[in-house]
Amino acid sequence: MDSMKRHSRKIRFAIVCTLLLAMSLTVAAQQRLVVVGGGKRPPAAMSKFVEWAGGRAAKILVIPWATSEPESSFEYLRKDFAELGPESIVLAPVAPLTAEKKNVFLSQLNDATGVFFTGGDQVKTMDV
Repeated sequence: MDSMKRHSRKIRFAIVCTLLLAMSLTVAAQQRLVVVGGGKRPPAAMSKFVEWAGGRAAKILVIPWATSEPESSFEYLRKDFAELGPESIVLAPVAPLTAEKKNVFLSQLNDATGVFFTGGDQVKTMDV
């Protein structure tokens, strides 16, 4: 039964991720998804992500809820993304989300042209 719950959470997570990306990563009326799983992020995938998010005009929102080290994970990603030249790279509020943090997050999400989820335990993202 525990594995059924875990599987169900993974499916819900995938749906939520897809919906968030569909809302925020819109380029020329097309929605795109770049999936990078585990390990080193391929430079070509990162470059394509920034390109699809708007290139130099890209506004990237990093959601760190899956990692136990959100700030250091963000700094690492910020350096990688900065080399690709987007307009901005911002960190979503760290969990747990209070009412104020939720408002900040929704504002960030509305402004973002690309959303990047950090690595880690993605079940934590579902919990948020």
